[in-house]
Amino acid sequence: MKGWLVLLLLSMSLSLCAQDDSLHVKTWQTDSTCIAPEPKARPWLALAEAEGINLGLLAFDHYVLDATYAQVTMNTVSRNVKLGEWFWDSDLAYTNLFEHPYHGALYFNSARSNGLSFWQSAPFAIGGSLLWEIAGECELPSVNDFAATSIGGIAIGEVTHRLSSLVLNDSRRGFPRFMTELIAAAIDPPRGLNRVIRGDAWRVRHDHHLYHDYNSIPVNLSVTTGWRHLDLSGRTKSAMNSAFFDISIRYGKSTDCRHNKPYDYFMTDARVVVGGHQNMLNHANIVGRLKGWQTSDTPSWQSAVGIYQFFSYRYTDKTSSDEVPYILSEAASIGPGFTVRHTTGGTDNTPPHSQFEASAFVSGIGLGGSASDHIDGQHTRNYSFGSGFSTKLHLMAERSQRYAFSLSAEYTRLFTWKSYEKTNYKPEIHKTSAQGDAGNTWMMVVSPRLDIKIAGPYWLTLSGDYLLRHTNYKYHPHAASNTRDLCIGLKYQL
Repeated sequence: MKGWLVLLLLSMSLSLCAQDDSLHVKTWQTDSTCIAPEPKARPWLALAEAEGINLGLLAFDHYVLDATYAQVTMNTVSRNVKLGEWFWDSDLAYTNLFEHPYHGALYFNSARSNGLSFWQSAPFAIGGSLLWEIAGECELPSVNDFAATSIGGIAIGEVTHRLSSLVLNDSRRGFPRFMTELIAAAIDPPRGLNRVIRGDAWRVRHDHHLYHDYNSIPVNLSVTTGWRHLDLSGRTKSAMNSAFFDISIRYGKSTDCRHNKPYDYFMTDARVVVGGHQNMLNHANIVGRLKGWQTSDTPSWQSAVGIYQFFSYRYTDKTSSDEVPYILSEAASIGPGFTVRHTTGGTDNTPPHSQFEASAFVSGIGLGGSASDHIDGQHTRNYSFGSGFSTKLHLMAERSQRYAFSLSAEYTRLFTWKSYEKTNYKPEIHKTSAQGDAGNTWMMVVSPRLDIKIAGPYWLTLSGDYLLRHTNYKYHPHAASNTRDLCIGLKYQL
């Protein structure tokens, strides 16, 4: 599942629709008559595919892996229907906070690729997750798995569905057509399957052959690669170096609410690291607008308010000092936001001379996660689940299409109440059922970035993340750490 990020980059590179990543939006002259209509809604096929995902995974776990957790019986199903049996599991951070949301995206896209709308597809993520918790494993149903799979799956599902539309082009033939179909299926597997079922994967047509209208919803994309240095000051001091690979996508216009379907505007970025004995996926973030209202629209000033969904996953594995620098997640999060944008100069045919944009968000976090400083061999988790809130501020400025500066600041507060000290052990099912270490955590992340144009689409990029964390534990000494994550790289704007 880690590979979807790399495949996403490949798809964008091969797509003829890739765009500039700056605040200025280059719009392709896409004739709206070229856009393919949505497929006919097939809710029963969507339901069969969503349940087929569960049955296929259960069969693989049972017959191929011979996993103990896959020994499902009617007794375990009957037990799992009872709400009093639900618990907090002890899977690793990557599994609980990213793999499960990705799994939920497959349920969501089983419906989305069968012609259902965003809101019609959302129950499939929720229902698929619920059925898996009840009948997909013999273990007790997991509270955190259900929340992360259903809510996080909706965010990842809609983003991957829309990004796969950027790749598809039914007018292509031969090897280019094969590659675009393959890459679109890698981004959104249920859509790839349904295009084969309907015969769209090989049908050639020169009208209604595209799946995204850039005149209506422009897309900006950039990829950056370079060197990363991480420095940690916590219980110990340590440092680490690795190569990194970033992808950043800005879909739609932040202050344009004329296209007001869910996720007609979203921002997403992800980082893969290589080296340093690290998990490849360092972070993945999504900010998607569910509903927006434009508050001003003049030639130089535009602003809008909206309701947004957030998904965030940040994780850096242990350094040489055997300490985890940071874990931070917003797997299920929603809240309001406000954006204001200012431009000067430029005409209909030329870009603005300078641009500035500021966005502020507040979110309520139903399920999140943060690093724990107090673990032992009895507990496999090195993080604690929690609920709380976050605030986010994003500033972006560009001048003469030669210099760009951005600054992001996030403050997250998570509260954990069901601790190991108060849990009831159930060794026949799992070692423990707890959110983690009781207490509360606050974490501040400040991320400046400077881009300097070298030539053409190439930019020199200097960026960094400063992460400050403080945790007040109920049963352990308080702990604090700060991490500096510095990067230098070469950015290519598509």
